[in-house]
Amino acid sequence: MRHTLLITLAALSCILTFSACSSDDDPEAKRSGIVGEWILVYKYNQGVGEYLLTVIEYTITKFNANNTGTSTIYRVTYKDFDSGNPKFNDIYKNTGDFKYNIKDNQITLDDGSTDVDPMTLNFAVSQDGNQLTMGRNGQTTTYGKVDNDWQQEIDQLEKVWQLSQDLVIIDDPDPSLYESR
Repeated sequence: MRHTLLITLAALSCILTFSACSSDDDPEAKRSGIVGEWILVYKYNQGVGEYLLTVIEYTITKFNANNTGTSTIYRVTYKDFDSGNPKFNDIYKNTGDFKYNIKDNQITLDDGSTDVDPMTLNFAVSQDGNQLTMGRNGQTTTYGKVDNDWQQEIDQLEKVWQLSQDLVIIDDPDPSLYESR
């Protein structure tokens, strides 16, 4: 799971929440503009025919000024998404912590896993500070800064996920429960 999280973080992710500065904050991280919360939203279809689901994946990554961070992935699936009447199907959430180091225009991400080596990517923050681009080998992904509108959507995702954890799903209910007496 950590391997998947690191790859997803590097390939898809990045949302950041601003944090207070302390004496151990990295001046390079602050100067780079990466400190904060970033979001990437990715939509794709999975399955075929009546089993076709639309998946919307939200990756929110928080870079702290002390070279630590957290990445959270919400994967929401819908049936009949393009019909104008989409039906919620499921929600998945995965969260992981990481450390990072910045040198010049490169960032090295490390989730502490012994399974996966730290990953080094090129990165840039736009002059207005609203876009973060990361990538390597000619492949880049651009993330947006989390603003108030995005934060409201993230809060809603968290509420839906929390509610889904409270649901009890019975796959094969006992038919005798429904027999008339």
